[in-house]
Amino acid sequence: MSDAGFGWSKSRDGRTKVSRRVYSKGYLYGVFQVAVQYRGLRGTVKRSRARTDSTFRGHTEGWAMKFVYTGQEIYQVGNEVLTVNAGEFLLLPADLTYRANSRQPRGVITSGMCIDLKDTALPKLPSPLLHQRVFRMEDAQLRPTLADDSLNPRDVLTVCEQQLLTFAGHLDQMDQRLQKSSKKGSTRAQLIDKLLLARFYLRQHYREPFSLQTLSRVAGISAFHLSRSFRQAFDETPLTMIHRLRMEEGVALLRREDTSLTEIAHHLGYGDLASFSKKFSRHYGHPPSARRGRN
Repeated sequence: MSDAGFGWSKSRDGRTKVSRRVYSKGYLYGVFQVAVQYRGLRGTVKRSRARTDSTFRGHTEGWAMKFVYTGQEIYQVGNEVLTVNAGEFLLLPADLTYRANSRQPRGVITSGMCIDLKDTALPKLPSPLLHQRVFRMEDAQLRPTLADDSLNPRDVLTVCEQQLLTFAGHLDQMDQRLQKSSKKGSTRAQLIDKLLLARFYLRQHYREPFSLQTLSRVAGISAFHLSRSFRQAFDETPLTMIHRLRMEEGVALLRREDTSLTEIAHHLGYGDLASFSKKFSRHYGHPPSARRGRN
């Protein structure tokens, strides 16, 4: 017996089309619509859509990655409540019963994706820091993969699995580096969350004037502790990261011929071309003009 699922795609005019499909095992609970896109030996890829006050009850067979594209999903796992906002993901371990709710204003749709990994595909994650915690997609560098329409669902599953293992390794590395700051594991986990938030903020605002006090308020940690812990965790200071991000974007912009050097300097947050050229030459050993048009 098959259940009805729903699929959606974009038409030429950019509008979303919803089509009714039938799967050998579909998922439809209330108005929480879940459509299976791929099912294989390594796992399953599903897309979800939900309207106001929708509820979904589930049980994980293997590791489950819950991504939210738009809206908000609230997961209840035992006595713990975890809120996943747009642009975030949650990792749930195997053999876990959970309940997901979508509570949005009328007319707002929550959309997302779930990747269920088989135990044989991912028997053990190296980092317990991932278990039942919410992260931003950028933290694990998953945004480009999830935004790549050229990838089929099977490839998305494979790449996300690889990125998850890489991210788990980075978390373990951060945890080891921060052991001098705190001996208690739960305290280090909270500190890692704050440092990841600080890094995310810098990646969004690196073209703007830097203020350690502003970054401190964003991360919810003292400026002194932030400065020291950031370097321990990421092996560079906030200012060094800003400089590196500006230089990397500068190189990319210099490959284009439609933007002047002065425009690039202002775009990256420098007051004038001379300041940009000085920083660039010190970083790469040659002026930005030498990179113009190079691949």
